[in-house]
Amino acid sequence: LNEFDRMGIPYGPTRERQEALEEAVAVVRGLWGPEPFAFEGAHYRSAPANVTPPVQDGGVPLVVAGSGRRTLGQ
Repeated sequence: LNEFDRMGIPYGPTRERQEALEEAVAVVRGLWGPEPFAFEGAHYRSAPANVTPPVQDGGVPLVVAGSGRRTLGQ
């Protein structure tokens, strides 16, 4: 079984998983901002909130491995 099956999470098509990841990154970065952040997307939503940002300047580095056909924006 893959990790999606073990966690009971649906394993959607590649494009859907990439779009969900892009939204998740936007939510995390928004929540680390100085002002309360709200988000309404196709996969996730957040009520206005913010959390203490990471200690590192610029936030936590994010590296995503893939087949190279599509990459996330910066």
